[in-house]
Amino acid sequence: MLGGSIVFLNLVIFYLFLIIDNNQKLDIFDENFYELNFNSLLVISSCFFLIGLYDDKFKIKPTKKIFIFVFLIILSIFFDKNLILEKINLFDKIIVFESFILSIFFTIFCFLAFINAFNFFDGINLQVGLYSIFIVLIFLSKSLFLSYWITFLIAIFTYIILNFKNKIFLGDSGTLLISFIFSYFFIFYHNKFNLFSADEIFLIMFLPGIDMIRLFIQRLKSKKNPLLGDREHIHHLISKKFKTSFVPIISIMLCSLPYLFNLIFNSSLIIILISIFLYTLIFLRLKNN
Repeated sequence: MLGGSIVFLNLVIFYLFLIIDNNQKLDIFDENFYELNFNSLLVISSCFFLIGLYDDKFKIKPTKKIFIFVFLIILSIFFDKNLILEKINLFDKIIVFESFILSIFFTIFCFLAFINAFNFFDGINLQVGLYSIFIVLIFLSKSLFLSYWITFLIAIFTYIILNFKNKIFLGDSGTLLISFIFSYFFIFYHNKFNLFSADEIFLIMFLPGIDMIRLFIQRLKSKKNPLLGDREHIHHLISKKFKTSFVPIISIMLCSLPYLFNLIFNSSLIIILISIFLYTLIFLRLKNN
């Protein structure tokens, strides 16, 4: 059984409650929730889930998937203009994109970067589930759309329990669905409410992001397709050194520490540089043993 079904069912049920709340004027949800184009979010999320479901069974070529992702992301942007990154807050400076085309391309790139990094990170039991909890807790800390993230958290916890027992796996249907939802809200929070800076988002996805960049470079140097999987991910290297049961715990520590240190010291540039340096040392140590 695929764990993505649990998250997808959670999304559909929440949408039904949202319709009831809207029709009956019950005021269950935060009024800011109606700033979202939830119809668009549901439709595009469903597409990502179904594509992942098809890919789990029949396998879609990586290049084809990228084209499909780009098409769906463009649809998302078309239906919700709040997703267009016309400017970004980076290291306390506002960088404005003068060209609308450049804004669109950068928005697509950000979606693709997060979706691919998240999918690269799915390689062993519990790892993506724990990372998802880490991200959801950050969203909850922003005190916005609490009802949605609490129900999302329940779905992830349910998945983790079953995944721990080897009864369920996330599959591409789950990773594509979750990564799209996360990337959607990161951009929406950044644009609409200025709740995330670009460097803060980078710190949150530091380990999956930096590992994806390393793997892309490594595969290109080896004249391999950078989108095809292998067993050179950081969690595979860690598993050669430690027991498999320890790997997701080590991974989530490496994921969370850059962001947590930034909360304490509020110096994202320095923490990013230190994190890259430490990641390189860890990788070289794991690779040489």
